[in-house]
Amino acid sequence: MDGLKFLRTNIILFLGRLPGRKQECFYFEEDGVIYPIAYISSRNLKEAQRLWTKLLEGELK
Repeated sequence: MDGLKFLRTNIILFLGRLPGRKQECFYFEEDGVIYPIAYISSRNLKEAQRLWTKLLEGELK
């Protein structure tokens, strides 16, 4: 999935699976280091993906 860039902070947030992890999570990368922000349970994954897609398309504000 594509990342969501925050205008004032120069941080790009991603939703995806990190190598060696079973769960999807929100994360950002800086200078080659990946920082996980929040892991998503399998129960909530479909809803998180749906809302993430809406954020990327600009439907949620």
